[in-house]
Amino acid sequence: MHNTGDACAQKIKDRLAIKGVADFEVFVQERQGTTLESHDGHLRLFEKKQSRAWAIRLQRNAREGFSYGSDFSSAAIDQSIKTAWDAMDCYTPDENHGFSSDNRALEPQPFFDEHFEALTLSDKKQIISKITQTALNHDERVTAVKQARYEDEQEVTFIENSNGLKRSQQRTLFDVSAIAIAKDQLSEEMAQRFTARMYYSDIDPVHFGKVLAESALEQLGAHRCKGYDGPVVLRGHVMATLLRYWSTSFFADSIHAGTSYLSGKQGQLVYSPSLTLVDDPYNRQGSGCSLFDDEGVATHRTELVTQGVVTRFMTNEYWARKLRTSNTGNAKRLNITQRPSVHAHNLLLTPGTMTQEQLYSQLDSGVVVTNLLGAHTINSVNGDFSLGIAGVFIQNGRVKQALRSLVLSGNLHKLFANVHAVGSEQQFEGRYGGVSALIDRAVLTGR
Repeated sequence: MHNTGDACAQKIKDRLAIKGVADFEVFVQERQGTTLESHDGHLRLFEKKQSRAWAIRLQRNAREGFSYGSDFSSAAIDQSIKTAWDAMDCYTPDENHGFSSDNRALEPQPFFDEHFEALTLSDKKQIISKITQTALNHDERVTAVKQARYEDEQEVTFIENSNGLKRSQQRTLFDVSAIAIAKDQLSEEMAQRFTARMYYSDIDPVHFGKVLAESALEQLGAHRCKGYDGPVVLRGHVMATLLRYWSTSFFADSIHAGTSYLSGKQGQLVYSPSLTLVDDPYNRQGSGCSLFDDEGVATHRTELVTQGVVTRFMTNEYWARKLRTSNTGNAKRLNITQRPSVHAHNLLLTPGTMTQEQLYSQLDSGVVVTNLLGAHTINSVNGDFSLGIAGVFIQNGRVKQALRSLVLSGNLHKLFANVHAVGSEQQFEGRYGGVSALIDRAVLTGR
């Protein structure tokens, strides 16, 4: 893909100059990629995708206007400039508006797979094929891989503003997901797994296929349980899922609005001393790697929780100004139609020293949570949740029985305060990296 962002931005800048606009930010993004999907081993979908779009923010008299488009004609750009300009009159002046003047040098660590363009359709099919065959050959009780999906994307981002900031970067992303079915004489179980990496070579389809198969197999023969009250272990990918909903508590806008549980708690011991939470845009296991954020601010590693103590919150340019603090470089455009808001890059828990087996050995008896259902229902304001779970019962460090139809209810913040120990291996779900965690006490109810 040819990087035309600079030329496109220049065209928009030329139109802004003609219109007499002095304070501006131009954001241009181009994407291209492919999607492959197989069902029961047969390729059913092959799709190519390509897009190019832009967004502008204009500022005048402490007011800000915003517009976007995908038509790069002069007429379309002029119309969007007018829309953004006129919109400024509808807003109350806010002295916290402003564009970044960040001129720090970027880290010499690109997140672009230079082999992307050379990847053939055969290379991409091979990922799906290896996952499918590995899962099916792992155990005869794995009877089908109902769906296996491969997606890749190359992204070019260009940002320039009237303060002299000018940034560009290329990134690549590879997503893989699959659903496997395991069956024995008594039951049939399904498991779904997902992974995302910045480099093709970081995708390990053989390992992925084995994990997929084992996830389905371990639930065979699952029993219903009336309930349980005691210690539990949450597996790394389960913790990664919970991080997605924990993350909003660290957004500066939530802190200011008082809708975060952590409002007023900076510097306090809120969580278990076993937990250290980091936003790390340079950890290539996560899918949120970036040299700069969506306002052009150079990214860096930010420690949000240090051994249980809340140390920092995430900001973008606006919220850094409003809260009179430093900008952590966490501006994110969820899509081209939205202004930058605060979001994490790669949110991860720092690993401990215990292997998974050593965590299990801490339990005379207990439950290991292997899967969550309904995580989207977690209340991101106060952290309350009631989630369906699947798991296994552990006794003397050994798996004794698969469990199903249980409900885990509680509060995220209290749950993370009761972590006794964490495991040594990180497991990523997209941009969230979890570690297995031993919880002192949790209440599970049957359903």
